[in-house]
Amino acid sequence: MAEEIEMKRFILTFLLGAFICLGIAAGSGVAQLQESSVGRSSVAPIGNEAGSSATESLSYQEQNMLIGRYCFRCHNDALMTAGLSLESFDASRAGEQAEIAEKMIRKLQAGMMPPPVAQRPDAATYRALITALETTVD
Repeated sequence: MAEEIEMKRFILTFLLGAFICLGIAAGSGVAQLQESSVGRSSVAPIGNEAGSSATESLSYQEQNMLIGRYCFRCHNDALMTAGLSLESFDASRAGEQAEIAEKMIRKLQAGMMPPPVAQRPDAATYRALITALETTVD
């Protein structure tokens, strides 16, 4: 009887591991597909309005617009993905919310957020947001 339970546990563990591996493989395939279509994206970069350049520092309003556009879909009060809502986050007060801001900076620097399958700003705007958040927190 104990051997039967142990065998079932082994099979379930094996199947769980197989599903996790399949999920990772499927996710990396989607990420590669996303990367190959980046050059064809028709998304207009944020931060280029009113003649400003994404390589210049972003205003707090532009930072908040970027966070709203690219982060709120998952990190809102209703979903609380990863236990985080950014709805009340204000870039101008990032220093007061340093723990959240630093977590955002780490995820952005690692290229983890937004997820590779999600819509992202252009590279220059992405870097400008990281720099702006770092400057405000420091």
